[in-house]
Amino acid sequence: MDHYDNIQTKGSNERFKVINYRKAITAIRALDYEITSEEMALKVPRVGKKIAQKIGECVSLGRIKKLDHLNWDNERQQVETLFKSVYGVGSEKTTEWYNKGLRTLDDLRKLPDLTKNQISGLKYYDDLLKRIPRSEVAQIGKVVESAAKQLHLDIESRVTGSYRRGKPDCGDIDIVIARPNVDNGDELFAIMNHLMRELINQGFLVDHLSLPTWSDDMANRPKHFKYMGICKLPGPDAVHHHIDILIVPWIHLGAVLLYFTGNDICNRSMRLLAANRGMRLSDKGLFEGVIRGKNRKRVNEGRWVAGRTEREIFEYLKIDYLEPYEREC
Repeated sequence: MDHYDNIQTKGSNERFKVINYRKAITAIRALDYEITSEEMALKVPRVGKKIAQKIGECVSLGRIKKLDHLNWDNERQQVETLFKSVYGVGSEKTTEWYNKGLRTLDDLRKLPDLTKNQISGLKYYDDLLKRIPRSEVAQIGKVVESAAKQLHLDIESRVTGSYRRGKPDCGDIDIVIARPNVDNGDELFAIMNHLMRELINQGFLVDHLSLPTWSDDMANRPKHFKYMGICKLPGPDAVHHHIDILIVPWIHLGAVLLYFTGNDICNRSMRLLAANRGMRLSDKGLFEGVIRGKNRKRVNEGRWVAGRTEREIFEYLKIDYLEPYEREC
């Protein structure tokens, strides 16, 4: 998957290969037993014949022969994978740095032109790599919820992502916040301002990766405001974690929860189903009457029909509702 991910270009077949490998990897990670043969691999959902053959080679030979014919440079792949694991670093930059002879994180730390996010990614590198236990995610969620409810007791705060799907640990924390019947940008931005100020004063938010912006035209329309940063619970042994906080209009809450709960395959499947029915599904809701022209490019935005709750979207699409823990597609 890494190989095809590194060489893919827009519109190329490699993109679909990456998706197929990712689906297979997700399915294999969810197993509670070890695969010991090609035949066993073939019985796993989302593992096709070709991938099963490669798994068989891994089991019997400890390697995949095809890599010998793909200009596979093991050192290069390892270094570029290391660089890409730093927050704020993408594929183009990793290739550029490798070609310049950089090989370690200490090499990166000496660069004079790192971005603010790359500096933060290196500063908290070891902490950000650690999985976050479910109990700690719950603690972090309570800190954010408590700060939000200081402003309005009726505010709803939900931890989303793999935590909401019931996973025992997470890579980062995603929190969605909304207030009943509040949709306008000016009120939502005021909630975000209060929340950031309170959490910074508590010492909970220790570094900022992306701050929400404001312009006057946002005042009287539904608007999503997103904060991305680094947080830390109190205590000498506390670990730094990546946190995203999203303040959203009440009318969009269901669509946002659906989108940010995942998993990605479930989301893509539902968006495809909507598109096949002449609709469009996004984090702002379900829209019908969508017209698409050449190359399926949208001619119009369509009419909003559902999105206040997740169930509303499932019902409008006429499919059975899936609880968050059932969305491991």
